[in-house]
Amino acid sequence: MQQSPEKAYTTEIGIKSELFDRRVRLNVAAFNTEYNSIQLTFQNGSSPVTANGGDGRIRGVEAELNLAPVRNWTLDASLGYLDAEYQSILPGVPLTGKEKFVNTPKWQAQAGTAYTFETSGIGSFTPRVDWTYASKTYNDEANTPVLATPAGSFFNGSVTWRAPGERYELQAGVTNIADRRAVVSGYTNAEAIYSGVFSRPREWFLTLRVRN
Repeated sequence: MQQSPEKAYTTEIGIKSELFDRRVRLNVAAFNTEYNSIQLTFQNGSSPVTANGGDGRIRGVEAELNLAPVRNWTLDASLGYLDAEYQSILPGVPLTGKEKFVNTPKWQAQAGTAYTFETSGIGSFTPRVDWTYASKTYNDEANTPVLATPAGSFFNGSVTWRAPGERYELQAGVTNIADRRAVVSGYTNAEAIYSGVFSRPREWFLTLRVRN
């Protein structure tokens, strides 16, 4: 098996803009990456090995949006599309070349919003909600179905209190509000033994920050 460095050659074109008295920021970019000598992990007999598997190409588009429609209210969002495919596979590598890249969902999206409520004497309160989405994602080079992460969303939320002068900040929140459980990584071996790691369950947190 070959062991040489990976090489990536990227061409990108895009635009960054600020509109409506900087209340709107919009960034859009498109790119093409020629990805050579890709290092893959696959079974060689009874043991996993990491070696060069072949060459590939990644094309994509990314967009980011930040809004401040009114005082104290912000919204942000992003959208990404990736078209990743193998162009060639080296001899001896147990892939057909039609597999999807590992950890490379075709679609990814994110959105979040927050609003700050100011008070006259006890500081400010800022609730925030975030949403993330990814289309089906494969977690091993062979695209084993049972180890794939299905398309789906995660939701997080928090409330932040800032004291007058903003020296003290207290944040309480919850991650994975819907308690979604999905495989997020995994592998298999020559004996067809599968091992997968699931997403973290719903969790609560409380954070205190003090600024000097």
